[in-house]
Amino acid sequence: MVSTRGTFSLLLCVACVTFGFELPKLPSPDVNISDFLLGDKKFIFPITNLSTFFDVLKSVTDRDPRFPMADLNEMMCNCTFLLEKIHLMKNSSVSKLKTNADSVTSLSSTAQQLCELGTGVPMLSSNLSEFSGKTSILKYLQSNDRFPKSPICQQFMEKMGGKKCKNITHEELKDLKPFARCMPLCVLRRLKAKAILADQTTLMNITKCLRKGQLMAMMQGLRESVDPSEMVEKLPDSVLQMIPQSILKKVNLTALKNKKKIYLQSVCQAKMMFSRQLSDFSDEKMADSDTQDMMKVLSDNPDCLSKLQAGRAALRFFAAAEKRREDFIKNMTAERMDKIPLILLLYLPPRKVKDLPNSVCPSFLRKMKAANMTLLHPRAPSRPALLQKALDCLANGRNLSALTGEDMSKLGQLVCELSASQLRLMSPNVVNSSLQLMASCEYIPQRHRADLKQLMKETYGDPSDWSAETMEALGPLLVLDENAISSLPNKPWMKDVLFFVMLRMANTPHTLKKKLFTLVTAMTSHAACRRTANITTDNVPTVMTVRVLGKNNVYWTAAQLDKMSNETFLAIVEILGAIPDFNENQLAVLTKKAIQAFGPVSQWTEAVVEQIGCIIKGFSDEDLETCPLTLDTIKDTVNCGWNASQVVSVWKAIAKNDNLTAQRLGVTEIVTLNQFLCGLNTSEIRQLDEEAFRDAVGLINDIKCPSVVTKHLKLRLVSLFGTPKNWTEVQVCESGNNIAGLDPEEWKSLRASVFSFIRETAIPLIPPKTMATFSVEQLMELGPGNAAMVTDEQQRALSDEQLAALEEALTGPPERTLKTGTSGAPSLGVEGTTAFMKPLLFFLMVVLLL
Repeated sequence: MVSTRGTFSLLLCVACVTFGFELPKLPSPDVNISDFLLGDKKFIFPITNLSTFFDVLKSVTDRDPRFPMADLNEMMCNCTFLLEKIHLMKNSSVSKLKTNADSVTSLSSTAQQLCELGTGVPMLSSNLSEFSGKTSILKYLQSNDRFPKSPICQQFMEKMGGKKCKNITHEELKDLKPFARCMPLCVLRRLKAKAILADQTTLMNITKCLRKGQLMAMMQGLRESVDPSEMVEKLPDSVLQMIPQSILKKVNLTALKNKKKIYLQSVCQAKMMFSRQLSDFSDEKMADSDTQDMMKVLSDNPDCLSKLQAGRAALRFFAAAEKRREDFIKNMTAERMDKIPLILLLYLPPRKVKDLPNSVCPSFLRKMKAANMTLLHPRAPSRPALLQKALDCLANGRNLSALTGEDMSKLGQLVCELSASQLRLMSPNVVNSSLQLMASCEYIPQRHRADLKQLMKETYGDPSDWSAETMEALGPLLVLDENAISSLPNKPWMKDVLFFVMLRMANTPHTLKKKLFTLVTAMTSHAACRRTANITTDNVPTVMTVRVLGKNNVYWTAAQLDKMSNETFLAIVEILGAIPDFNENQLAVLTKKAIQAFGPVSQWTEAVVEQIGCIIKGFSDEDLETCPLTLDTIKDTVNCGWNASQVVSVWKAIAKNDNLTAQRLGVTEIVTLNQFLCGLNTSEIRQLDEEAFRDAVGLINDIKCPSVVTKHLKLRLVSLFGTPKNWTEVQVCESGNNIAGLDPEEWKSLRASVFSFIRETAIPLIPPKTMATFSVEQLMELGPGNAAMVTDEQQRALSDEQLAALEEALTGPPERTLKTGTSGAPSLGVEGTTAFMKPLLFFLMVVLLL
């Protein structure tokens, strides 16, 4: 493992490049750069621009086998430098971060993960895969809002000779792999099909980095010069789910391997197939290796699981097993416990969990330690029952006071279910170790939070008095008491520790973000940094503070933003442009500064639009229509929070600048437009090409349009799928948020069994009066995820009987309603089950790798 000092030098190098500090020169031309990258040297080398950076990396890979160029290209594929909050890092914090990271030995073994992290990763650590086991750290590192992206795309345009739509050779394409996300749609449409399909390495590296619209453009170009069957055979498995139906219908599927056939299935189709498989599961099939493997993959990938169907399958499975073997649960053996899929065990009814014999405790604890508790809804009644059984197994007849810290580590994610009353029965040392384990929990039951907050105060005192070590160990638990966050003192180490606390949190609360903003903006910078970066102690945005804060720059007041110099604004405009949440007053200031920096909107170039980002939504609808907005410039502004009139103006600008009409929108254009498809008027929606809309519908199912637009998009769905009463589970899933446009009669006609396949984000979009027409059976079939998305306003429109059905959807059906052999999904015969088990497993494996 690399030393903390070596890692800090690497981080300092990134800080120097980012903040413009003066860089030390290499001691001599003979210095081995690759040794530096591996952390063996205590110097840093000069990087004055991106060209130098790429040249240095290429020179390293040319002569050092430890750095294969393919891996480095893969790392750089996002074409955005990452900026850690370098100036906040102290040796102790870096040491803590690395202590928490799981170390592996191979750089290339995590190439796929590194591709997702972005291009700055090679400079953060010589052993980059040390962070691969820490999901929260990886999620944070994926953020690309702290360093301007335009220099990278400018570098791309230089390599293109300033020609946006230049035809490029395959050799040029290989050289441009690090810039994949900067590639215009017209370039991707013109790729030489034969050459790129023959080069699987280049093809795989590029497709991993492209957005949906870019991928569609590439496929559109390929299918014009290559037989569809050949294209499907040679495209990477990871992108096969996006192949349009218009291409698939020309493919000779019988000639494809089973593995390829399954990769062509969408997640909606896989979810449906798994629901069918669950409906026909029995204890006789437990020993089947394919079944065991599939259940393991699904345990690691909850998105492919219908929690409603999984819960019902578990009830049917255990009821059928007890019917065949009397006291199946009470007479459970360790061997049989090992064979029960974890997914089904998690849904074991609470009273049955209590009946498990002590002899199976070792097997039960092994399963619980490995369990992914997101497979269960937060209010699932089996959660507390599973925890109590695990505690009973650990205690083995003793009081809970006899448990050790090692015992608690065996609970896995079940530790997050511990209540304060249970913890108070344990020794002080175990309480301490348990709370530290709970600091890694993504979810703590609401009913436990108040008592846990009190227990923390009793154990460690008020958070404002915590030491740096305590704060670093327990910081994520501050979410239990947001009032304590705002009262944290401005101690010298506080901002450093809070930064690393945020790295460990899946969802950072507003109060913690605001507190870090306050600490960072109030800090007095190191003298050398202050001189170099021109930082003052005034509460005014500077280049350094803006880059450090990233999206937390949303907390600057309009008055503070107004004090920002034009020079500073130009240096950090892209960082501010990545923030979708500025209010009207802040946007008014930022749009004024944009005009001061770049001139009137009508004179802007596409490059300026890409730099401005979400700030552009502060301009009037008239200004937006004069903006040089194109399909290539909107890719980073889709989720800026546009209002209904703005998306209309953006669509008009795109149509004018790209010479588009509704009739001319193909699948690439529709997928790229995404949210801006909501800007089409009623007449234009009717003019959309049916084949293009069918190809795109499953890829734009997350757009949220005004109700009037949603209703017209729904009409297009009806023209594709037929009347809603005949919609299948897959069609309901693929319709996405647009299903909210169904009228009350259409909702009433939907089969109840398809309701668990409704997209969760569509539930809040359903008008309350419409939801009030749902039958009790339909509400019960929503499943826990969808039921949890029902808003307070929607609930107020429901009757007592409907609310009871909604509650049952949240917590699962009572055991008394169990009927052996029944299912909400079509069942398969024995041959049908066997036929799709192996290919379904292949599909789920690839989903995990995406």
